Amino acid sequence: MDADTANLALNIIAVAAIVVWVFGLRFLMLSVRSEKNQDAEETTRDAATSRNLLYGSAEIEGAAAELSQRATAMLAEKGVRITERTDERVVFGAEAENAAEQPARLVFSGQMRFVPLTAETTRVHYVLSVPSMRILSVLGFVCQALGLAAIIVGYVVIRQFVVDSDNPAVRWQTFQMMQVVHLLWPPFLFGFLHRRPRRAMRAAFDTFVHNLQFLHD
Repeated sequence: MDADTANLALNIIAVAAIVVWVFGLRFLMLSVRSEKNQDAEETTRDAATSRNLLYGSAEIEGAAAELSQRATAMLAEKGVRITERTDERVVFGAEAENAAEQPARLVFSGQMRFVPLTAETTRVHYVLSVPSMRILSVLGFVCQALGLAAIIVGYVVIRQFVVDSDNPAVRWQTFQMMQVVHLLWPPFLFGFLHRRPRRAMRAAFDTFVHNLQFLHD
């Protein structure tokens, strides 16, 4: 391989690596930002809102007292420990050891509030505790930093010792620059794992809340 071809190959790989790195950074930032936006979009919050809390609400048919009773029965049936129940609120704690179905297996603790809108409709607000995924976002950003360092160091080293080598056979090692990919894909994985539990929990409990109106005592 001649020096010009080696230099072109190095530049193409480096540019591609930078593009992937930028997309990885954007994906991580969107994962963290979407969590913050979800926390801010529903109901009135306490002053000490925690990132480990997930909020949601839905307007469904049924009287508040009946819906509260149905929710309590369903949660208890799925192995969730009920700590308080009134016509306006249901508070639940840690799940039982034998619970194995959604949404129970995703919920550690939380509460539901039933606010009557009319005689036949109720708005259900809920707040759930969720496991902290902060360590995953931290690991993702660490990999981002290592990936950028690998791109810079790899480019400089290969440019100086491989592309400028007098030995044509050595210049073929320019393609070793592609090894930086091993530090570019983990941020996508950590970002995906960071947002997945909250999305799964929200989807499961939204389904649970909406189905309350179709249950019968």
